[in-house]
Amino acid sequence: MLPLSAEPALWRAVGAAAFTAGLSIALLGRIQLGGNWSDIESAVIRREHRVVCNGIYRYVRHPIYAGDLLLLVGLELALNSWLVVLAVLLVPIVARQAMREERELAETLPGYDEYRRQTKRFIPFLA
Repeated sequence: MLPLSAEPALWRAVGAAAFTAGLSIALLGRIQLGGNWSDIESAVIRREHRVVCNGIYRYVRHPIYAGDLLLLVGLELALNSWLVVLAVLLVPIVARQAMREERELAETLPGYDEYRRQTKRFIPFLA
């Protein structure tokens, strides 16, 4: 495997920080979503689902996706691996999935369209 750097200490530190932040964000998002969570394979919007717009969801609509991507990038950086490029290439795939979910939520979940206009998709205040 070709390493990113012959001196990987900086990559490892940055990667470990990104991995830890990503894992924390994804776990926090999952916890705060609570009973409104549906796994991606059988995503179903149930009658009892409500828009979650507090906690981390006040700032981003998809903290679990964002956290997962960040932890994957962090892992590959910490391993000093060029596979970080493949992790970054997952971004458009995940973004497409998030947009698909948002369309369905806007059509079926009262208040979601307004929430979508007020928050960013993945990165607070930016994107």
